[in-house]
Amino acid sequence: MDKMPILSILLQSIPEAMIINFLTLTLYGLHKKITVKKLAVLGVVSGILSYFVRMLPYPFGFHALIQLFILIILLSIIFRLGLRKSLLVSITGLVILAVAETIFGVIVSLITGISFQEMLADQWLRIIIPWFHLSILLLTSLIIYKKGFLLGFLDNIESKKTKGFIPLVILIALSIAYIFAFLAIYTLVTSVGQTLTVSFNVRLIVTFVLVIGIILFLILMVKKLLFLAEMEVTIDSQQSLINNLNNLFVSIKTQRHDFIHHIQVIYSLLETNQQEECKEYLNNLLGEVKEINEVVTVNNPAVGALLRAKKAVAAAKNIDFALHIDCKLDNTRVPPLHLVTILANLIDNSFEAVEDLEPDYRRCSLTIKQFSSIYVFEVNNYRPLIAEEDLPKIFGEGFSNKGNLHSGLGLATAKKLTEKYKGEIGVTSNEEKGITFTVALPF
Repeated sequence: MDKMPILSILLQSIPEAMIINFLTLTLYGLHKKITVKKLAVLGVVSGILSYFVRMLPYPFGFHALIQLFILIILLSIIFRLGLRKSLLVSITGLVILAVAETIFGVIVSLITGISFQEMLADQWLRIIIPWFHLSILLLTSLIIYKKGFLLGFLDNIESKKTKGFIPLVILIALSIAYIFAFLAIYTLVTSVGQTLTVSFNVRLIVTFVLVIGIILFLILMVKKLLFLAEMEVTIDSQQSLINNLNNLFVSIKTQRHDFIHHIQVIYSLLETNQQEECKEYLNNLLGEVKEINEVVTVNNPAVGALLRAKKAVAAAKNIDFALHIDCKLDNTRVPPLHLVTILANLIDNSFEAVEDLEPDYRRCSLTIKQFSSIYVFEVNNYRPLIAEEDLPKIFGEGFSNKGNLHSGLGLATAKKLTEKYKGEIGVTSNEEKGITFTVALPF
């Protein structure tokens, strides 16, 4: 048994839990769930529980497994993570911590001549030495948090083919990495009384190189899997864009066909001296032409194709889809494919909400505006309203109030792509204006 001194818990164990979970939660794109209060609660509770776990008469290593189980439960309760996410965050944190302890343990031992066992035996060394790698991990966490270098596959992979497979493979890879890192630490811990002899240094370096090599191999494997998954998502998005372009071509063909009918009607009204009726007919026709021109002036071929296609879909479903475009999208840094995906999901959501309503409520609108350094997109439908208790979870993966036939991924995808480009997305629902989804994207 290895009883931790109270001082070690306060000055090392609790800060360690806070820093490592801050790093892993940020790394996986869950940074918006992080608050200082939650991290502090997690650190204090896990630190206190670690004190009692260390008192249990189990062999070296079993304590780590118990603490892993405790951490999974704490993450689920405090940060409201699912079991899959809690597992990945917990094991990732343990792997990072084990690797960091191994690397810095080797460096300190080689530089100072202090054995690993001596580090553990001395209370002050046990407190001071971990702060070398904890400082590096804290700095890394802050850089990731500020710069947005996120490994966001927990939320960004929406494909049903890879959604369960990728996290499982990564979980296995992380588990293997943790085993090898654990073996490296065990080798150091069991080297009681070892000094800096040549044979010990060689064994230490070989162990260190082996562990790092295996972990790097696993990282490369995981990176390749994530790339393949991202490619699958991109292909699905491109297929959606192709479908929108096909709808656009059908719309243009239909409009060309309808143009002949419009000319015939206008000619007939003029021939029969029905000037007022002809004027009213032309006003209605010019309204449609104006909306078409607004689509053209958006200055983004992909978005223009999407809006033309959605106008055609709206017409087929007897939905009044109004466009209010006050600017050109020529400065956006969001790739057209992803911008189309965001808008398409919001528009489709609006269409699905109103298509079964009475004709008076079967109307939607898209507004595009520009303010200084941001573009603002608003998609509105007057009814049906969203329940107040559903507003906080409307962008959640798998959430849908439209029945089991809907995957509930559209709004979640729009949110994740918006946040990927440092944008913001929100929703309001009230009696006066109905439901409005707003996306703000910086230039």
